[in-house]
Amino acid sequence: MPLFQGKTFVTPRVFCIGCNYEAHIKEMNGSIPNDCVIFMKPSTALVNPNEVLYLPWNRGEVHYETEFVVRIGKRGKHISKENALQHIDAWTLGFDLTIRTLQNKFKREGHPWELCKSFDQSAPIGEFIPIGNKDIQNTTFVGRVNSSVVQEGCTKDMIYPIDQLVSILSQTWELLEGDVIFTGTPPGIGKLCSGDILEAEADKAGCFRWTVM
Repeated sequence: MPLFQGKTFVTPRVFCIGCNYEAHIKEMNGSIPNDCVIFMKPSTALVNPNEVLYLPWNRGEVHYETEFVVRIGKRGKHISKENALQHIDAWTLGFDLTIRTLQNKFKREGHPWELCKSFDQSAPIGEFIPIGNKDIQNTTFVGRVNSSVVQEGCTKDMIYPIDQLVSILSQTWELLEGDVIFTGTPPGIGKLCSGDILEAEADKAGCFRWTVM
């Protein structure tokens, strides 16, 4: 999902937050981490709505994780929590696809997550909606597989709310226009299979859909 700004071709960075809903941590038999869990995906992870998702071949079970996503519209570094929302210009929904078989192995061995989280097409993402007067820190959303609701979440339940996430990220990276932040998943994650229809929906966003192959 590249952006064209003047004569500069800009590829957005994809920041992702793990372990940001207490109920999801419990379903994974984990404990609340002492610090915010941050990882990144390449731009090739992004997949627009209505496109086909091709699961990695012979790597293990791939799980869906429905997430609320925000986009940076104003660059900044060392952003305060109080000013953080001024740097967001749009929101949408997406999925953090995870090769769970590999992630469980990497957790046991203390290895990084890139191979299980950052593969191509691992971040299906909806169309962005301008913020306007939207209360993005109190927004409900759902994820569906084959028309059945499998996940329900509300951004107010985040351990690290969106304004705090922007502030935390900006202490290490200068956030740039077009950067996107996947903010973590609520409980209800599960396995994807070839032929599944994956959907994410929220009020004023509509429904975003992908076919899994």
